[in-house]
Amino acid sequence: MSRDESVRPRRFPWAALLFAALGFVVLLGLGTWQLQRLQWKEGLILAIDQRIHSALRPLADIEKQFAATGDVDYEPVEVAGVFDHGKERHFLATYDGAAGFFVYLITQVGPRPDFIGEWLPGLVLLGLGAGLTFPSVTAAAVASAPGERFASATAINSVARQVGAVIGIAVVAAIFGTAVLIAEAF
Repeated sequence: MSRDESVRPRRFPWAALLFAALGFVVLLGLGTWQLQRLQWKEGLILAIDQRIHSALRPLADIEKQFAATGDVDYEPVEVAGVFDHGKERHFLATYDGAAGFFVYLITQVGPRPDFIGEWLPGLVLLGLGAGLTFPSVTAAAVASAPGERFASATAINSVARQVGAVIGIAVVAAIFGTAVLIAEAF
């Protein structure tokens, strides 16, 4: 066999060209679809942002809007009432990587808001308790550290407090937590 007979001319790779063209069309379609989704999402985010920053409206107005349109998502509502702590529910949750609970309180709606009578006393008590407790506990924990190690002792104390809080919440949730659907909770 001579050298000229063993070398055959190569055929054009039609199959590869067909698959490349098909892949290009699919990717072009996906890109177009993503751009359409982007426009939809930006419109949705704009609508949500406008509703969130709109003025508070009475619950009666929101109920009328719901009956007329069925669309009341993200509408700020003004209600007043008293918390019914007997129906309080806790749901294990995470936020920004930290474990905790979402607390859902049932409010018995009344005719007018009473921030000073219902919210302010509890918030003042919570703020005073945390403000008086945490600095005192932190100071007591690092008081025996020598001067050159005070900064390290403070940092280690802060890390230990945060890790302890995370582990404590996880253990409490594992022992006492039960998965409850929000719709079933109330």
